[in-house]
Amino acid sequence: YNNHLYFDGGAGTGKSFLLAEAARKFAKQGKRTLVTCWNYMMAEELALSLTRPNITVKDLNSIMLDICGLKENPEGAGTEWYENELPEKTLEALKLNPALGGYEAICVDEFQDIAANLKLIEVVLGLVNAQKLDDTHIVWAGDRNQQIMRDGNKVLDPATRMKTIMPDTVHVRLRTNCRTVPELAKMIPRIINIDTDIARHRIPEGFDGGLSIVESSDEKQVQHLATTIKKLLERYSPREIVILSPFGETNSTVGQLLAREPANADERNLVTQLEKPGAEGKIRWRSIAKFKGLESPVVVITDVNDKATEFAHSIQKELDELLYVGITRAKYECVLIGSNIQASRLG
Repeated sequence: YNNHLYFDGGAGTGKSFLLAEAARKFAKQGKRTLVTCWNYMMAEELALSLTRPNITVKDLNSIMLDICGLKENPEGAGTEWYENELPEKTLEALKLNPALGGYEAICVDEFQDIAANLKLIEVVLGLVNAQKLDDTHIVWAGDRNQQIMRDGNKVLDPATRMKTIMPDTVHVRLRTNCRTVPELAKMIPRIINIDTDIARHRIPEGFDGGLSIVESSDEKQVQHLATTIKKLLERYSPREIVILSPFGETNSTVGQLLAREPANADERNLVTQLEKPGAEGKIRWRSIAKFKGLESPVVVITDVNDKATEFAHSIQKELDELLYVGITRAKYECVLIGSNIQASRLG
């Protein structure tokens, strides 16, 4: 069989599952196996399910720091460091000592996050143990619609890039939705202008779930979020709910709430349910970008407004691209909270 595979498919089509199964197979054969990706939170999640001999799971940044003998990234490091300086240092270190890599099998998830950066790809390929790539098992997985970690100027078709780099790679197209209940999955193309390319659903029709919209002005976001969470907690545990925002923790609705004193009982109740550093069993809240690659039974997306559209445009994206990633994290239910969503998106 071919040593090089590329799993290509939309969110929830089983790419990460198949990649993890491949890693387990390689490890069982006694091969020193690396599983990596760009998103450190996703690497942490993968590590939880791949705790076995012969498998190392680390995000790519941590791998490069280790190879360079660095404990952490420089304070205030930006794109130039992560995408150019650190990869160059890593390649120099591997050239001097190839044994710093030495993996017999490599599995890379969310390939679209690094597809536009040839230096990062060169780092991954520099980690192999064999003299020739043909002798190393390499499995990649990616989705062309989830390139929110890169600005619009660096967007490309990851499958095409992979075939250019490694022409012998077998392209496996996945079109079965394995994560989301059909009732929710079928709503996604009505909400966002993205072709999900789903041909069938693994989960049978009839399961409870779906997508709902809460119209809200910016001033009433917290109030509507508190009401939404209160209703969801009647059916789900706090850990089954995640709140996502196009913005990071400083500018998101939740972040701004936690930065001030609660104004009323509803806000106080909401604050008690939210995860804080070191807390367990609470509702998680993240940016959409940080939660990419992960999943949750319920997803609530706040801040779907003009400011989010402007933010998306500032990184050469459309808000639909961010919403696609956010909505497809949900297994059963997704709630969008924002202004004018009903009128502009459902017609």
